[in-house]
Amino acid sequence: MGHELSYVAQAGPECRIYRSSTGHYVVQQSDRAERGHEVATLACAYAACHVFSDEEEGSGPSPPAERR
Repeated sequence: MGHELSYVAQAGPECRIYRSSTGHYVVQQSDRAERGHEVATLACAYAACHVFSDEEEGSGPSPPAERR
């Protein structure tokens, strides 16, 4: 990525959130420390961590809500 990162939070056991010197957030899975996903906001970073945890559990995305 080439940007200086500052640690922000750990969102779950396998996901860390950093703030880039560009103002974006970088989400990294602890087992894939060399790869990171850059997102625009802290809320997006937490959402990305949630998606990562779902993928690791094998549950995938939640099914859509039933419409009545």
